[in-house]
Amino acid sequence: MSLDTKLLIGGAPAPPSGGSGSSQESSGTSHNWFTQLLNPSFKAAICVLTAVCGVMDAVSFIGLGGVFTNIQTGNIVQLAFLAGYSTSGRLIDSRNRIGGLVVSLISFVVGAFLGGLCLTGPLGKVKCRYFKEKRIGFLIEWFLMVGAVVCAAIYDSRGLEESNNVLVIEYQRELWLCIVFTAASMGLQAALVRSYGLLDFATNLMTLTLVALVAESKPAGGKGIRWHRRLGSILLFSGFATLGAAVSLRGRGPVWPLVMQLAMLTYVLRALLLGTPP
Repeated sequence: MSLDTKLLIGGAPAPPSGGSGSSQESSGTSHNWFTQLLNPSFKAAICVLTAVCGVMDAVSFIGLGGVFTNIQTGNIVQLAFLAGYSTSGRLIDSRNRIGGLVVSLISFVVGAFLGGLCLTGPLGKVKCRYFKEKRIGFLIEWFLMVGAVVCAAIYDSRGLEESNNVLVIEYQRELWLCIVFTAASMGLQAALVRSYGLLDFATNLMTLTLVALVAESKPAGGKGIRWHRRLGSILLFSGFATLGAAVSLRGRGPVWPLVMQLAMLTYVLRALLLGTPP
């Protein structure tokens, strides 16, 4: 009887005894999982950027004098409050608080402008085997974060004094530079994510994400499209903001949270530079 006839009668030949087929399949699955862990996809990289933003808001508010280097709404609101409070005739010992807010806001705008240059300007035309066209901005962001970590490390930790369980920041040159570097990196990242981000997966605009999650949900009469992305981004952002706050308070300064951010950004940098958006 020929082999074809045997296949028709008895079906496909059985795998060798000893369960080698299932073991090979399990080994292949483990190998694929390990490979994906070492080489994250572009989608996973965007998720990590959300975590980076959560940590950034925590470390900037706690360790950089009450400013926000990521969500600029907080800076604008604080500036408006301080301006309104000063019109009442009362003086506030802000200890350079207004200066920090203004520097953060300006640096963020400069970073966003730099992001525009990387996407539609002359920097976007730079070609290199280490990154795809218009991706150089992610590399610049990495260098800005390195600068922030260096400045935070140099910053004298004795500038953090504790008064009534509240950390009081003493502004020094390194701290000002740390605000500049972190705010510029977040402005640059925000501009890049506008072009390369995932649909309905926010990295920093959690207010609009929360509104979309609730207003377009099925109980509200909507279709509930991609609700898991919206909810996931909110949980990821808030979770890492909590972690960033804990590390900032325990470390009594911005350096360790910034090191954690730099490690996360380094982990996904190759995917951001060379990965394929979904």
